[in-house]
Amino acid sequence: MPKSLSATKHFQLAQILREQIRKMQPGEELPSVIELKQAHGVSQATVDHLVASVPQKADNAQAFLDAAKNMSAFRIVPKYIEWEAALWNEYFTPLLNKQTDLTPEELAKEVRPDLEALLPGEATATPSS
Repeated sequence: MPKSLSATKHFQLAQILREQIRKMQPGEELPSVIELKQAHGVSQATVDHLVASVPQKADNAQAFLDAAKNMSAFRIVPKYIEWEAALWNEYFTPLLNKQTDLTPEELAKEVRPDLEALLPGEATATPSS
């Protein structure tokens, strides 16, 4: 079964590049194609396919490809759905529905250990006093 368009590397890369370019400031330098390939682990074929997939934008392709320099990967949180549910159930819902007498800060201190327990094994920052 063929991949859907949105599952292809060139489509995903194009989406990332569009967002990155949208956030760029005038005068910011764009990275090279080599930097793009290294930053995103894509082959020259993927880069070429991106250019070929929208021929009318060939003049702009280098700008899309060059924008990858300032991109970074999204942090993957394996239990994101559980984390988000805990955030809403234990923090936002009680506050929004006035189901707690705690201040947002007090409730955050109470809920934080539960949220941190759902994150990957990285050390988390301790709030400053």
